[in-house]
Amino acid sequence: MHLLRNGRAGHGPSLLLGALCVLLSPICACALEPVSLQLKWTHYFQFAGYYAALEKGFYEDEGLEVTLLEGGSRKQGPVKAVTQGKATYGVAGSELLLWRLNGMPVVALAPVFQHSATVMLVRQDSGISSPQDFAGRRLEMGEKANDAEVWAMIRAEGLNPDQFTRVQNDFSIEDLIAKRVDGLSTYVTTDPFVMRQKKIPYRVIRPLQYGIDFYGDTLFTTEAEVRRHPDRARRMVRASMKGWRYAFEHPDEIIDLILGTYVKGAGSPSREHLAYEFEEMKQLVLPRLVELGHMNEGRWNHMAETLVRIGLADPGYDLSGFFYKAAAPLPFNWDHWAVRGGGVALILAVSVGVCLCFYNRRMRAEICRRIQSEEEREQLITELTQALEEVRELNGLLPICSSCFKVRNDKGYWEKLESYIESHTKARFSHGICTECMKQRYPYLFDEEEDADGDADALYNEESGTLPPSS
Repeated sequence: MHLLRNGRAGHGPSLLLGALCVLLSPICACALEPVSLQLKWTHYFQFAGYYAALEKGFYEDEGLEVTLLEGGSRKQGPVKAVTQGKATYGVAGSELLLWRLNGMPVVALAPVFQHSATVMLVRQDSGISSPQDFAGRRLEMGEKANDAEVWAMIRAEGLNPDQFTRVQNDFSIEDLIAKRVDGLSTYVTTDPFVMRQKKIPYRVIRPLQYGIDFYGDTLFTTEAEVRRHPDRARRMVRASMKGWRYAFEHPDEIIDLILGTYVKGAGSPSREHLAYEFEEMKQLVLPRLVELGHMNEGRWNHMAETLVRIGLADPGYDLSGFFYKAAAPLPFNWDHWAVRGGGVALILAVSVGVCLCFYNRRMRAEICRRIQSEEEREQLITELTQALEEVRELNGLLPICSSCFKVRNDKGYWEKLESYIESHTKARFSHGICTECMKQRYPYLFDEEEDADGDADALYNEESGTLPPSS
C-alpha cells in the first residue's frame, strides 16, 4: 500500500503538468510561420545547411515552419518559383543577378558559395585546354540566364556564340562520356566525381581562372517579402546560416541524414559522392576564412559590370534594393509579450502550486510514517529491556559464601542474601523464625514434659511470625 501511494504521488504532478501544458500551449507559444524554400537542384550536399537547419530545429527555434522544395531539370527554376509566389525563399546562382538586371524584384539575402561552382568539364583527350579551344566545338550548356559564368568566360576570351555549337543542357554527363559533345557546363562538385569513378581522364576549365569570379548559390527572396516581413527574413537567414555552420562542422552526420531522408531510388548519390562534394565545397564556401552568408556590394556591382560588358545585360542598371540589409529589430510588442508572459507565469504558478501540494502531502505522510515507526521502535526497546531483566533474574548465577552464606553483589562486595535478592528482583520479604531456630534460641519454651509432637508449634505462628507472650 505504501509503494502504491508513493507511485501515485510521484506521477501525479507529471500528469497534471502535462495536461496544463496542452491546455495552455496556445497561450505560451505562437504558431510557427509556414514558409517554403525552393532548392536549385535535387538533393545533394549542395543544400546541406538547409537540411541541418530543418532537422536540428534551427528553423523552429526561430518560429519558422520551413518546407523544402526539391528542384530538378524538369522543374521550374527557383527565381520564377519565388517571384510567382510558389515559394517564399529560394536558392539560385549568379543567374539571380541577371534576373535582377532584367527587372525581377529579387533580393540577395546571403551568398553561401563565395565562388561559383559552375565550370566547363571536358575530356582530356578532347584537345581542349582553354576557352579559345571551344571554337568549332559542341558545347552542352544552358542559356545565358542559367550559365552566366560560362557565357561570361567565353565572351571575355573573345569568342562569339556563332563560333561554337551550343547543345541544350539536359544535365546528363552521358553525352560527354560518349563523346557526343566536347564540353559540358556543370558543377565542379558533381560530374567530375563520375568521370573519376569511370576512370576517364578529364580537365576542368574554371571561369575563375579567366577573371570571372561570381558568387555561387545564394539564398534569396523578393522585395515584397523583405518589405512585409523583415523580421521573418532576418530569422530565415539566421537559422539557415546556423544550419550551414553545423553542416560543415558535422559533415558525416549530415551525409547520413541526406542518405537516410532525402535521396532515394536509382541515380541517387552515394556516400562517397557526397563526401567528395563536401570536400570540393569547402574550397568554394571557405567556411573557415569567410563568415557564412557574407556579402560585398562592390563585388555584386563588379559582377553586374562584367555582364554588361559582355553583352548579357544593359547598361544603366540600378541594384538598389537588391542587397539585403538586416532590418532593425521590430518595436517591442508589449501586448504580444504580455499574453505570452502571462501564460508562462500562469503555468509556472500552477505548476509550483501543484508540486507544493503533492510535496506537502508526501511530507505529511512521511512524517506520520516515521512517528509511527519511532513509537514502534521505542515499544520494542522497552519490551526487550524487560525481557533481558527477566532473563537475568531467572537465570543469573548467584555467588554465595559457603561459610556465612553472604552473596557477592555486582560491584564485588559481599552482602546479605536478602539484600541481594531485593536489589535484583521484585521480591519482598516478611520476617519470621522457623521452629529449629526457636528451639536453639528459646529452649525454655520447649519443656520436656510437653508433647513433642506439636505443643511448641502451637506457641509459634509461622504465618504471622510472632511469638507468644512470655509468662
